Amino acid sequence: MKSKKITAIVLAMALAAACMLLLVACAKPAPKDSYTVTYNLNDGTGDKRTLTVAAGYAASDWQPVRAGFVLADWCTDKDCTKPYDFEMGVYADIELYANWIAQAEARTIAIDANYGGARHYRSVIVRDGDKLSQEQMPAINKIGMVLEGWYTDAACQTKYDFNAAVTKDMTLYANYAFNDKIARYTAAEAAQIDG
Repeated sequence: MKSKKITAIVLAMALAAACMLLLVACAKPAPKDSYTVTYNLNDGTGDKRTLTVAAGYAASDWQPVRAGFVLADWCTDKDCTKPYDFEMGVYADIELYANWIAQAEARTIAIDANYGGARHYRSVIVRDGDKLSQEQMPAINKIGMVLEGWYTDAACQTKYDFNAAVTKDMTLYANYAFNDKIARYTAAEAAQIDG
C-alpha cells in the first residue's frame, strides 16, 4: 500500500515537472523595449539604413533621394507589393524596401484633409497609367466625423473614381460625414440630461 502511494507521488511529481517544462518551452519571448527598422534602398547597391524604435511607436517615414527616381513608398516585401503603414506602432524587427518609380513615369497625388488645422499628409506616388487604390490613401481622422470619400475638388462635388488610370498629377480632397455612433443633442436636450 505504501509503495503504491510513493509511486503515485513520484508520478504526480514527474507529471508536474513535465508540464512545467512544456510551459517554459512554449512560452513566448518577453517583449522588447525597442525594435530595429531596416530601410533597404532596394536599388541594387545593397545599401541599408537602420533605426531603433521604441516598442509601440511608429517608425520614421524616411525620404531618401535617388537621381532620376521618386520614392513611391516603403514596402514589407522586396517586390514592393505590400506597402507599409507608418501609422502603425512597431512590435517586431522589420525590414522595409524602397519602391522607386522613374521620375518620368511618376504621378503625384497630393492629399488635402480639407479642414483647417489638419496635419500635412504625404503625397501618394503612382506609376503613370496605374490605378490609385483606396489602400494607398491615408487614414484621416476628424473629431466627430468619419471619412466619407475622396473628391477631385475642394467643394467635394466630383467623387474620385478609383477605377480610373492616373495620367496626371492631381490633388484629392477628403469629405466627411457625421459619425452616427456619437450622440448629438440640442442645447435644450443637453440641459434636460444634465437635469
